[in-house]
Amino acid sequence: MIGRTVHSTKHTSDILKGISALCICALISSCNPAENSEHAAKEENDKHFDSKSSEKEADFVVETIEGNFANVKFAQMAIDKSKNENVKEVAAMIVKDHETLIKELKGFANMRGIAIPLEENKKARKKLDDLSGTADRSFDEKWCRELTNRHEQTIEELEDMWEHTGDEELKKWINSALPGLRNNLVKLQSCHEKLTM
Repeated sequence: MIGRTVHSTKHTSDILKGISALCICALISSCNPAENSEHAAKEENDKHFDSKSSEKEADFVVETIEGNFANVKFAQMAIDKSKNENVKEVAAMIVKDHETLIKELKGFANMRGIAIPLEENKKARKKLDDLSGTADRSFDEKWCRELTNRHEQTIEELEDMWEHTGDEELKKWINSALPGLRNNLVKLQSCHEKLTM
């Protein structure tokens, strides 16, 4: 009976964390659209997590989600703007893969009561704006270079978090995400090489 009570209390706690995370996301989305939702999510998480490791994991989730939002927007831009079929093909793969990563991480965040951003951060938005003004072949080269750099950085961040987290569910997610990210990186590097020949 005691075991059931503990399990029930833990289950109730997980449900309350999930509900709290959904409410926080709703609050973030109702903020001024010009406001940085990444910053708002991190501030909210700082209030709710006691340990440094939990805060660091929450920040990692926030940054990874906003990075995936940005990658999807970069890829959608390439689908719309590029005339190169190889670029369009790689971009379509990135949209599909990163939308899946967003969905998975949202589920993890909900389970852990982590507030998440609802869009890319300001730095990524500026790069998107800059890239949107670039023409044809120059666009393709800059796009491939930007997405290659973004994927290299993301892979490094995931590997680093895997080394430092004690959260087995987060490690499991990282293990499932890395092969697809590495595959995207190889495709991007190959695409970039073809464009610079």
